[in-house]
Amino acid sequence: MNKPNCNLYKGGEVPPCSAFLSNENPIIKDGKFIYKNENRIYYFISTNPTDCSDKGCPSSITNAPSIISNLQISLSTFIIGLFINQVQLEVITYDKNCSIHSDQTANSFIHEALQKPNEIKFDFIPTLSFTISNTNAILPLYTYTLNITFRNYLILFILYRLEENPGLFFGNNSFTTEDDINYALSALNVQFPIKPQIPAKPRFPFRTPKKFL
Repeated sequence: MNKPNCNLYKGGEVPPCSAFLSNENPIIKDGKFIYKNENRIYYFISTNPTDCSDKGCPSSITNAPSIISNLQISLSTFIIGLFINQVQLEVITYDKNCSIHSDQTANSFIHEALQKPNEIKFDFIPTLSFTISNTNAILPLYTYTLNITFRNYLILFILYRLEENPGLFFGNNSFTTEDDINYALSALNVQFPIKPQIPAKPRFPFRTPKKFL
């Protein structure tokens, strides 16, 4: 992808009525209404409570609370999670000498974690997902969720910590990662020329035509 134009919408102004409604769309620039695409893509590792409907849950008074967590991760960590999932499903043949991560320390950690024989279990369902959404939207445009193993979840969690990305420090802080996909989404827009205002015709007092007098 070519270097993005980060000044694409510089000089644009929000129309008064849109600003009154707290909208950032459209903007007026160069004699056109510009409707920007404000959807961005976000990646998460998540935990959801296990379904105990077939185990006989205790009453609602004594039952433990349900806990759901969503931790925002980077695109590279998300792709590694997809790769590990394919390895664990034996869709991809595992090669202990292959390079999974560009950082040697992280790469060695992933291989060591994948080769450990012991099972890891927790009382939650781990998932890997991405969503396309506007950070101010009530509902996302699109969400993809994939169930993953506990080992995969822990590997991705450690990678998230090793990255030390300050934008992802708070886990889910409406931070848009700087990757090619988000640059492409931010460059999408629809433009319409502003129609010139036609002055209203002057109104004259009604007069009865002479032929009817």
